[in-house]
Amino acid sequence: VRAGLKEKAESALKKVEAEIQRMGHRCDREPYHYLISLYAGTSNLAEVYRIRKILKSSFKVTNNTSTLIMIQSLARLDDIDGFKKIFQEWEITCSSYDLRLAKTAIMMYVKHGLIKEAEDVIDNILKRCKGPFYQHCKPLILYYLDKSQVDLALGCLKAALCEVKDNERHQTYEDVKSFVMEYFKKERNVTGAEKCCKILKSLKPLDFEAYRLLLETYVAASKIAPELRCRIMDDGIEITSELEKLLERVCPE
Repeated sequence: VRAGLKEKAESALKKVEAEIQRMGHRCDREPYHYLISLYAGTSNLAEVYRIRKILKSSFKVTNNTSTLIMIQSLARLDDIDGFKKIFQEWEITCSSYDLRLAKTAIMMYVKHGLIKEAEDVIDNILKRCKGPFYQHCKPLILYYLDKSQVDLALGCLKAALCEVKDNERHQTYEDVKSFVMEYFKKERNVTGAEKCCKILKSLKPLDFEAYRLLLETYVAASKIAPELRCRIMDDGIEITSELEKLLERVCPE
């Protein structure tokens, strides 16, 4: 498969399948998972569905991992109709809501512009699971920002951070700064930057980098905020020469 020799790959896969059938009930689900993934690697959608059908007939219950392997393969092959059908069937019937499937669905839906479907998945995540949800919601947040739908992006961000665990706060905080704050700086959107800072403060106090980005946003937008110097000092941020130059422009005396 990696060498692009699809005919040889499929010939080998037929031999694997014959061995699986010979093993009968001694075989578990995992070999079928490999077959589905490898057939997806040969871009053979018909074989992906055929192996899934055999898998379903061999086991009374289709578990989350089997469904995950299938929708990941359909995503790889860009089969949005089949993907949507299988994922929505799983959402209705699953006994445990698996965030791995939800994340895969959000990414696939956003890729195909099915934003209502992606939003519905996030609603289900919030209702049925415990956090954190930030990495799952990130593709939709990025979509909103790309479409300049700032309020929707910030609303989704706030919901995604509602249950971030202590050991993930720093990583999430840094990630939000790296793309959300940079976005507002690029767009010269002071209001959005301030709202984002408020959300960041729910994770941990604003640091030097966050204030630097905020000040640079004010400078880019040619706006002033006299109270920012006091806010920075109150948060115990060291005012370096770099920060002072920005403050002179944003907080004129």
